[in-house]
Amino acid sequence: AKPIAELCGDGRVAASELVPRATRSPAANGAVALVRGDITELCVDAIVNPRDRGIFNSYPTGAAARAIHAAAGPGLAEAMRKEACNKPEQSAIITPGYNLKAKIVVHAVAPLSKRPQELRRCYSAALDCAAR
Repeated sequence: AKPIAELCGDGRVAASELVPRATRSPAANGAVALVRGDITELCVDAIVNPRDRGIFNSYPTGAAARAIHAAAGPGLAEAMRKEACNKPEQSAIITPGYNLKAKIVVHAVAPLSKRPQELRRCYSAALDCAAR
């Protein structure tokens, strides 16, 4: 497995931007990575699009979701309309990446509360969805 900084050869993702804050196993780092930066530029299997509850069919409200939609193009919004209709909190769906460098986008509906168990269910739903 390549280090995440080498996943896009255009030089826009620099290793210095991807310094891990915690040491993890090489096997885990080859499967899942948390990245701070422009995820629309990563050549990866999947990225996660954070979505607000019940608005799969509307314009994205968060900065990350807006950036993903802008980079992916109109096909992403159309696919979301077909795949989901008012999904509950802690759920997720998958769409193709369209114009993104990522193959797929996992759209996860984040919980409104900050309770750890609800956030855990949201992360689990996104990871389960990506594993399919």
